[in-house]
Amino acid sequence: MWLTVGIQELGLPWPNQPWYRFVVEPIATTLRPEDKAQDITSDLCIPIFPNTSHPTGREPVKPEPEGLFPYNNCYHWYDAEMVDVRVRARPEEFDETHAVALSVDKRMDMETAWEQEFSRIVQNHSTRHAEV
Repeated sequence: MWLTVGIQELGLPWPNQPWYRFVVEPIATTLRPEDKAQDITSDLCIPIFPNTSHPTGREPVKPEPEGLFPYNNCYHWYDAEMVDVRVRARPEEFDETHAVALSVDKRMDMETAWEQEFSRIVQNHSTRHAEV
């Protein structure tokens, strides 16, 4: 089983279709592996509450409803590879009453953090190549 965040449905939700297609972002249970060639460091992640562990003390993102995210060791990684998935439709439809999600505001806060990290990566990359 994968733990993912649903990002975008790839089609219109027509009634009676057998499958729904989504692009999802995998959730990690570790810090981001370093990739020195790409200037990726292990702190390029955001903890998901109740996880509060981060090398630089970065605040965790808090899914809603608060307190229902069931794992205490998960992270969103910077530049995580998105995955296309298909979900089989259910005749009784989907029960979203126990779904845990990020609000639009929290998702936008994450995007802002990623933009800042991207700027840092570009600066580090430029500095490293200027020294060569």
